[in-house]
Parts: sequence; C-alpha cells; structure tokens
Amino acid sequence: MKIRGVLVLILTFFSNFLQGAVCRTDLLKLVSGGEPLEKILWIDIETGGRGQGQPILEIAAAAVDGNLQIVDRYHTLVFQLPEVLDAMEPEARAMHEANGLLEELKQGAKYKNQIEKELLAFLEKNFGAAPTIFIGGNSVNFDLGFLRRDFFSLSKKLNYRVLDVSSFRLAAQLVYGVKAEKPYGHRAAQDVELSVRELATYFDLFAKGPVFKQNEDPLNWDPDGFL
Repeated sequence: MKIRGVLVLILTFFSNFLQGAVCRTDLLKLVSGGEPLEKILWIDIETGGRGQGQPILEIAAAAVDGNLQIVDRYHTLVFQLPEVLDAMEPEARAMHEANGLLEELKQGAKYKNQIEKELLAFLEKNFGAAPTIFIGGNSVNFDLGFLRRDFFSLSKKLNYRVLDVSSFRLAAQLVYGVKAEKPYGHRAAQDVELSVRELATYFDLFAKGPVFKQNEDPLNWDPDGFL
C-alpha cells in the first residue's frame, strides 16, 4: 500500500478519535500510550548550527494542556564563551545576527548549571512527581539531542515518546495537499508559541476527516499564518 493510503487510514482513525473525544485532554493519550496525562512539555532551542558539537544559545519551554493551551512558560539565553560563538556555523551565525539573538547574548545570559536547576524547578512546578515527562515540539528530536548532551539530569526525566509537529505537517501535505509556510523566526520563545498553534490547526484539519472533493481546500489555508 502506498504511503498516502496508509496515512489516510491513520487519519480516518484520528478523525474519529477527535470527533468522539469526550474532552480535548484525551488527545494526550495518543502521546502517552493511554496513560493518564494532563500536560506535555513543549521545548524549543536555538543553536550555533546543526552539528552536535555546536552550542545551545537559547532555550524555551512551556507546559501545554490537552486543549493545546500554554499554561506556563520558561525562557533563557545560554552563556557561551566568545571562542565558542566564533566557531558557529556560518548559516546559523547569519540567521542569529538577523534575528537579534547574538546581540542579546552580549547583554547577558545564564550558565548551564543554573539553567538546569531552573528547568528542573519548572518541571517540578508543572508536572509534580511524574516519573517521566512527555515532550512536544517542532522536529523535537533535534532539540532532545542537545539537551541530552548538556543537561543530563533534565534529560533523564524526559520520555522517549515525542509529539512532533513536523510529522503532522508532513501528513497534512501528503493527504490533504496542504503545505504550510512556516513563519518561524528561529527565536525559541516565539517558536514554541507558533508550533503549538500549528499543531492545533492540524488537529482541526484532521477532525474534518481525510475525505474531500477533488481540488477542494479543506481548511481555506492561509499561508501567512496558522490561525
């Protein structure tokens, strides 16, 4: 069976699930494998490039409920030595000069040990004694690789299951012909907000079901934004 056919079957089930859900918090069961789950941790980081040797420059996190509403936020810049910043990949340097991140780093940033303590406190506040915390984000496995490298104590609390917005984006493109023009500015706090909104849009799209008339736009997609 072709990949589109498989996706249609999956999205048919997903549409029925969305339409039959007693409340939107049931959506988190898709991530947790049916375990009780009230919130998910949303993560976005900015780095000096795609290579795993590059530094983390900025971190944003959010506690997101089953209605895809952000209930708490965390954001910080990460201190890096000048010689580390000098070794950034050229494409990343140009991007972060344009969006102002490098200039903000010069004004002040926190050390990684302080950030890890703050993030652990953020998890304690929002997730309590949960033995493991489920993660959401946009291409979030990229972010997790850096977090496991630099924040070991934090990463031990994170579940291997993730809710990746980019997978939903691909499904929307293959099944519905919808291609999102992502207005991400590669600033962590803003990108967390946008990726949560983007996922909410896909849930609304998939709730309509994967059957539609030929050449029909099922969502009247606006390429300038997600909502």
